[in-house]
Amino acid sequence: MKLVTAKARTSLELLEFQQKQSSAYLWKPHADSLMYLIKLFERLQEQAAAAVAAAEERGLKEKAAVLKTALGNLQSELQNASRSLQTLEISAG
Repeated sequence: MKLVTAKARTSLELLEFQQKQSSAYLWKPHADSLMYLIKLFERLQEQAAAAVAAAEERGLKEKAAVLKTALGNLQSELQNASRSLQTLEISAG
């Protein structure tokens, strides 16, 4: 659930960030939220890896596959967010 929620929040924050990126200051709260979500992902990644290992150990291959898919989806969305934040750094530099 945390992975799916984090992906949804990341998608929303990324959309808001991109829409407000050209304003003087409205983009900042969304950039801050994206940075928080990137850091949250590091913790979630560890928890998900442990959950995947436990599921595989118990023979729950489908659940492990679902967790891996959710983890991959979140990782992909956060990579998009990271690229967007890097464009901000480039334009400021």
